Amino acid sequence: MKMNALLIIPLLWLGTGACSSANEEIPGPLPPTPDTYVPGSTAGIDGDVRIGIASGEASEYQPGENIERSWDGDMSTLYHSPWSGPANFPVTLEYRFKTPEDVDYIVYKPRQDAENGLFGEFELFVATEAKPEYVKVGDYDFQMSFSPSTILFDERIEGATAFKFSVKSGGNDFVSCAEMEFYRYGDNSLAAYSNIFADEVFSELRTGVTREQIGKMDNEFFQTIALALLDGKYEKEFRVQEYEPYPSLKETSQALKIGNYNSFENPTGIYFSSGTDAVVIVGDTGGENLSLRIHNFSNNSDDTFVLRTGINKLSVRNNGLGYISYYTLNWKSAAPVKIHIASGKVNGYFDLAKHTSADWRRLIDGAVSTYFDLKGKWVNLAYTTEDLRAYCTDGYELMQIYDELITMEHEIMGLVKYNLRPKNHMFARTVASGYFADGIGVGIDKSSMQGAVDVSMIRNNIWGPAHEFGHVNQIRPGLKWLGTTEVTNNVYSALVSYHYTGKISLETEDCHIDTNGNHELGGRMNCFLTYGVARGEPWMFQFGQDKMTGYAETGGDHFVKLCPLWQLMLYYRLSDGAPWQKPDWYADVAQIVRETDDADFTNGQHQLNFMRNTMDVLGQNLTDFFITAGMLKPIDKTFDDYGTGTITITEEDVEELVKYAEKYPKPASPVIYYISSQSLPAYVKQLPVEGTFGTGITDNGNDTFTISHNIWKNVAVFETYRGETLDRVAMVGTDSPDRSTTLVRYPAGSTRIEAVAWDGTRTLVYGSR
Repeated sequence: MKMNALLIIPLLWLGTGACSSANEEIPGPLPPTPDTYVPGSTAGIDGDVRIGIASGEASEYQPGENIERSWDGDMSTLYHSPWSGPANFPVTLEYRFKTPEDVDYIVYKPRQDAENGLFGEFELFVATEAKPEYVKVGDYDFQMSFSPSTILFDERIEGATAFKFSVKSGGNDFVSCAEMEFYRYGDNSLAAYSNIFADEVFSELRTGVTREQIGKMDNEFFQTIALALLDGKYEKEFRVQEYEPYPSLKETSQALKIGNYNSFENPTGIYFSSGTDAVVIVGDTGGENLSLRIHNFSNNSDDTFVLRTGINKLSVRNNGLGYISYYTLNWKSAAPVKIHIASGKVNGYFDLAKHTSADWRRLIDGAVSTYFDLKGKWVNLAYTTEDLRAYCTDGYELMQIYDELITMEHEIMGLVKYNLRPKNHMFARTVASGYFADGIGVGIDKSSMQGAVDVSMIRNNIWGPAHEFGHVNQIRPGLKWLGTTEVTNNVYSALVSYHYTGKISLETEDCHIDTNGNHELGGRMNCFLTYGVARGEPWMFQFGQDKMTGYAETGGDHFVKLCPLWQLMLYYRLSDGAPWQKPDWYADVAQIVRETDDADFTNGQHQLNFMRNTMDVLGQNLTDFFITAGMLKPIDKTFDDYGTGTITITEEDVEELVKYAEKYPKPASPVIYYISSQSLPAYVKQLPVEGTFGTGITDNGNDTFTISHNIWKNVAVFETYRGETLDRVAMVGTDSPDRSTTLVRYPAGSTRIEAVAWDGTRTLVYGSR
């Protein structure tokens, strides 16, 4: 099989400004240059050729989703292996051409709506006219990425009749393909017009170039550029840029054990229309693989085109914004690549590094696309233009807030301390409905855009974005085991929200605390204190607002599960001035998890390791806390948490960890499981409870008392007893918006109320012991 690269000779001689012969037509005077650059005709530019697929065959498929769907030009349809799964690996996909074709590269376009079937490792084979039997081309790994992937052949494959993919792994053990495309290069020589343009991407004119010389150019497209440059009317701010190399998403996610970061790096600020030609002039790539990705966030249609040094003419099939995909293993040493996008419309973007508040209105008002890109140091956004125009008064402040949000999450998870912050950005975009994180990044419902972009509101609405970015930043599996998918991400959102607002919903929301219709401000924390601490329900299976029935088997309220983790944050991270404070303890635990080979650990082992690692980092024996909170108890349950699994911790596991922790001293407070942000000052200052029995307490006549904090001070919680049985626990400040009182429930049969201090000391408030 001959695979030597072809030397492509231009078919048209392009003028260089030489004198005309007597028979040549002398060009007339050039028309005035428009105030706004309009690209000229692309008819005189050669482009890459997409090769049509005549037929194909898959070794297995889901009925209605056979291989034909992977070349129908529709990203919303796809080939898929049987839904019953798992796929019978290797799954083979064969693509055949009508006649032998010369092929330079292949583009695989993955589905954009789910992870199922995204290509992992595979072998590629080719059959040619010269060698009809399949010959192996090579081994590849597309890393189960949502980003389109390209195979560039070192030498052109001549006379190809068919290609076969033998897929050995795929997302969630399926195989899928939205589109598979095969291409042949067109001519992209940069030699023409070297006497007109001063640089390799045709973005500067040579000194002294005249209008007469430009008038003799025989290519309308490049003549139009030259005239606009000569008259100072060319839009260079976004059309001519240098684009940075980035690590692949898989490299970053594997190194940090997190989800996928941004597959839309390097926004171009250029909008492309369906049915037009994109002309992209590329400087020296240094041998790296780059591509232009055109994406429409409204319908997730996607085009990806390989870019080579020189002139690239690309046939655009979908409306969308352009991004330069420049992901490489050599990202530390690879140089930025200068690229000139001479077609499409300027949409612009906002870059925190080079734009100011004064630029914001100019840029957002000039946008022509439904979406607009914003680029920060640590996060990129693609939000709906109309919402940014309507609600965002200052893009600079907005991106500062988002960058600060990501910085806080990176600090919490130890990336700042251990100098592991990735070059890749995080990513969020507006979606038609839902508020979620997926393999692409964060999706925020269009109806929620005001809260996400209004700089006067976002700090008070930060929980949602922090929660979804937190999903991407969950360290898996060691800090994202069964039952914690909606919990450990909230470690980030709780701390970020508390930073901005000084409060947390666990302690402020009006939530039910039983099935009798009773509810109160701070109900979720009180559910943990009552059902977890007082009544001993195991962690992850505790009563709460969102799981009031069936929770003992199917799993408890996710926010109630967060309570003990929040308490550890309060006691060790947020206790400014306390002798036991260790603000970066969670960062250290995260680093241990990153450095541990825990892929084969059971869910129970992950939970045990979290407790062990926490005690190692803090140097304290927290087994009493973990036992009381319900985390260190025998359990063997199967339940669903975005997939069914089992968590098992045995009596022997508990005994082993209790024995292990004996080498450490107990913490200063024996009742960390009673701390809240309202009682934090009393813990930090180690203050005793103040109060006088029977005073400052009002009987409300409905099995509740209201206790005044003008009288009762420095209380962690109030306990309600039935004889010697602890029945209910109320966080200080319960059901009081200004925290001046606490509502304490005192159902029939109750015998006393105790006020508990930071050191576990109890003071009788009402009733008798």
